[in-house]
Amino acid sequence: PLRGLIQKHGPDLVRINIICSNEGLDDADWRTESMSGYMNRLMYIAELVDTIKAAKKTKAENAEKHLMSRLQNIVKNTTDQYAAAKFRSAVTYALFEATNEFRWYIRRTGGTAKANKKTLVQCIETVLKMLAPLTPHLCEELWSRLGNKKLIALEPWPRESTKMRDLEAEAAEELVKKTINDVDGIRKIVKGNTKRATIFVAEDWKFRVHAKVLENKDKRINEITQEIMKSDMRTYGNATIQYIQSLYKPINELKPIMSRSKQLATLREAQQFIATETGLKIKI
Repeated sequence: PLRGLIQKHGPDLVRINIICSNEGLDDADWRTESMSGYMNRLMYIAELVDTIKAAKKTKAENAEKHLMSRLQNIVKNTTDQYAAAKFRSAVTYALFEATNEFRWYIRRTGGTAKANKKTLVQCIETVLKMLAPLTPHLCEELWSRLGNKKLIALEPWPRESTKMRDLEAEAAEELVKKTINDVDGIRKIVKGNTKRATIFVAEDWKFRVHAKVLENKDKRINEITQEIMKSDMRTYGNATIQYIQSLYKPINELKPIMSRSKQLATLREAQQFIATETGLKIKI
């Protein structure tokens, strides 16, 4: 039966399907339904390798910083899962999450031709190194197509680079994604033929209230409200109190946010992309 599967699907697909069918010391299992998922993701990476020569961008902008930053998280999680013999979890990061990030990056830049070749090659090579134990034949082939002369099997295992982690870049891309989703959501509610959308960023006083609450989130709501209402933010009256109350509802989940100026800069940089994604004329 195994020989027949190899002849039908090829050794790499059979190998990854068996190895990743279970975790730890659990017995391996054959899951036919998983084959198409592995095939589609692997072929996507192969297509990227074959079209990467068309990439012309040389400048590293937020999209590139975001991809490199996300890759560090993928490297860390994949390595941890391999070390724990949790191969199914490892492939979730190394293959599925990695291709999700590639797809977003290509979508964000407007196609492979507008992508940064240096960034893309570096990221693909890292992913291939993590997939090589599972799909060695394909990874060796793609590694060679990228211009490498030595075998990928002889390459050192990738390491997470804390220097490449950029939480601001990740937050900026999440803002763009959320904005697109919000605009699409509003379009479904609004009746009529919508042609344009105006995106507003909260007023500066809300950012200052948020920072104050975050800095003092161990204090009781009455105490921090009194402090804030003694400052110039009392000008906004009940609006300030209501906003403080809204922040305290999920107080344990409250996190730092991008400054107003950075949010504006991010949205303005992504304005044309948001317009293309939503099909609307966008004003920030």
